[in-house]
Amino acid sequence: MIIFAYHIYLVFKQRANIGVFETYKPPTLTGASEFLGTVVEVLSGDTLMVLPNGETYDDESKLKKVSLASIRAPRSGNEKTGKPDEPYAAECKERLRVLTVGKAVKVNIHYEKEIPMGPDRTDKRQFGTISVGKRADVGEVLITEGLATTQRHRDDDEKSARYDELVAAEVSISYVQRCYLLHFPSHLLTFNPTYLQPIIERC
Repeated sequence: MIIFAYHIYLVFKQRANIGVFETYKPPTLTGASEFLGTVVEVLSGDTLMVLPNGETYDDESKLKKVSLASIRAPRSGNEKTGKPDEPYAAECKERLRVLTVGKAVKVNIHYEKEIPMGPDRTDKRQFGTISVGKRADVGEVLITEGLATTQRHRDDDEKSARYDELVAAEVSISYVQRCYLLHFPSHLLTFNPTYLQPIIERC
């Protein structure tokens, strides 16, 4: 609760331009801060391609690449360099695909970042919250199912508008994970959320 209260205090200081936030300005976005659309493809455990409503999918340029704000999904490997997937990278990507592909979504963009894509190339990426059906934030779903974690930010970094909820979800799953390890010590290094349901009531 202390952490959540402190974060709320920092947000208040930002909006009121108090102290170190006297020069703070809300992030400038290159496009709409909110739009509706349909998810066409999932690129990774935290990044999707969305076709905005009213657009015809006749060219890749019509799609918007959106990453989940304040979400840290397991990284996929690289066959060329021999780098393996991080644990549960494939499962996280597949779960996000099941949750979103072909479905109508609401996208709220919170901030943008330049992502290095090579020695001389960057990609301006939009980060936001994606809602689908009754799920207010698919990123929170990934966290509660143990497939992703909350991105750790510096105090002056832009964050998801639902950052407190994401942190709370991670705290909750951390408790259940500890309970899991207590009941099944032989699986200390192989925690898998698919085994959680049978033991939650025993914690």
